[in-house]
Amino acid sequence: MNTAKLQAIALHVFWLFLLVLSVLFYQERTFADTSYFLFKVINEGFFHIQHNRLVLAISQIGAVSSLYLGLSLNKLLIIHSLFNAVFFYGITAWLFHIIKNKQAAWLFTLLMVSSHWAYFSPYLEVFYAAGFVVLFFAAFANTAHFNKSYLIYYPLLWLALMAHPSIFLIVGAHLVFLFLADGKLTAQLKSVGLFVGAAVIVKVLSFSAYEVGRLKTVSESTINWGREFSDLAQNYGSHYLSVTLLLISIPLLFLISNKWKLAAYVLLSYLALVGIVLLNLKNGGYKWYNEVMFLPFILSIILPIISNKDNFKSSVSLMFSVGLVLLIVWNISEIFERGELLKHRYQQMQSISSEAKDLYPNQSKFLLEDDNFERSFTEVGMQLPYEFFLASSEFGPQNTVAIAMNQMMKVDSSKALLKEKDQILLWGFTIGPIAQLDTNYFKVNAIEYQSLHSAAYSGNIDEYIERTTLELIDFPKTASVDTIISPLVQISIDDLILPSNLDHTINLSYHIYDSEGNDIIWDGERTPLEVDIKFNHLQRIDIRTPQVAGNFKVVIDLVKEGQKWFEKWVEFNVLIE
Repeated sequence: MNTAKLQAIALHVFWLFLLVLSVLFYQERTFADTSYFLFKVINEGFFHIQHNRLVLAISQIGAVSSLYLGLSLNKLLIIHSLFNAVFFYGITAWLFHIIKNKQAAWLFTLLMVSSHWAYFSPYLEVFYAAGFVVLFFAAFANTAHFNKSYLIYYPLLWLALMAHPSIFLIVGAHLVFLFLADGKLTAQLKSVGLFVGAAVIVKVLSFSAYEVGRLKTVSESTINWGREFSDLAQNYGSHYLSVTLLLISIPLLFLISNKWKLAAYVLLSYLALVGIVLLNLKNGGYKWYNEVMFLPFILSIILPIISNKDNFKSSVSLMFSVGLVLLIVWNISEIFERGELLKHRYQQMQSISSEAKDLYPNQSKFLLEDDNFERSFTEVGMQLPYEFFLASSEFGPQNTVAIAMNQMMKVDSSKALLKEKDQILLWGFTIGPIAQLDTNYFKVNAIEYQSLHSAAYSGNIDEYIERTTLELIDFPKTASVDTIISPLVQISIDDLILPSNLDHTINLSYHIYDSEGNDIIWDGERTPLEVDIKFNHLQRIDIRTPQVAGNFKVVIDLVKEGQKWFEKWVEFNVLIE
């Protein structure tokens, strides 16, 4: 069997593996803006497009088709996730078999697994745009193929350019690279340049109010560039090692091939693009935007290799290929790690929703206090009401719970919007009439919001202790020193409501013992109860590990501050490395 056939088999097997993961992680792939667009599609029963970014319609084909077929929400989410993976698999197969650019196929595969946002929230326009840009320039490098099929590729480039303003920067920088690589302005390059110029004019004339507002904010900003570059380098070095290695290796490939001018340009264009990305980040107002803007940066790194018409030395190509495979394998382990965190988050929302319906069977609009809910492990993704809709309604509309506020929406600033019984708070200061909700999936009663932290407290702590039990559901066996771990516990109470209102000061906490049985931490950090508990509630507790390595026993318990521990503890052993 020749090398080309082996490569093809390996690539297809890997993508079939990703298809399986897309079903396995179908819930985890629904968070942040992904949940926003999906909620809109389900609620409106059709495609939801913002800022004239038509490429979004492609990402929503699976969900819209499921709606027309009348499938359950559970099946809709699976198809939505699977369709996305199949689409990007199709791009990869087109690169490998039609355009016959094997480097592009493998690099695009790496792009789709190198950032957890690219894998777990791929329905955003910037990710689809990246696929079309790779397709266009891989085809452009194959002159004979491009001349026959340019009517296919130019519309794809147009969709990509209109998808996100950052794509103009990436494409513009790459056109300069192609000019330097050829040493002349070819007729084909002129055509692409004119096409992009026309797209710039159309984009400027069609800027949405949102995009104009961001441009205005950027123009009025000031940045400490040295510090921001340093922070970004530290972030990439610690969290995105594979991409950092790729960033270093590609200029080196050109240097080894005695292409000094190209190596210098690629390196300088990286720095310029990082600067522009940073400028955008500092004015975005969203922590997670760092992750989204990270993808155009990866795209700018891989395009020069995709467009390289001159073959590198065989030994160099072999080393680069082996390196790519290792990077992809590395990132698969990262996907599983990130998937576990997102699974925790999704289960948390389902557990809160279930407990809310147990507490108040006739309610469907609830308030969740910030201080009870915002904990370190939830930072893997924004907590939006749309996610609660999806998480709680997945197995039928009877379990729908509308959570009215979260990390991005402080309830104190939104209370005035919650007085109308026929309205629902969706985002910050945005409200909408309940009548507009799709009753097939999101059934919300036109009644007042019910607080999930309002249960009365009898004051008899012994009665609560007698009726409460804890069970350890999930815990880590190893952890790093001085870090946060989040074991999952089930809190159960019999024929009483365990109140979570912070005024009652009942919290989850822990003790830590060393291998000799000495308590090295007695009063662990406190984790508030997420909701009032009537039956069984699953909740994670934040535990800070010791600052030294060794074997330790962690004991989890409830505590009534200023009075006593419940002494209904559960325990586990953990190796701190």
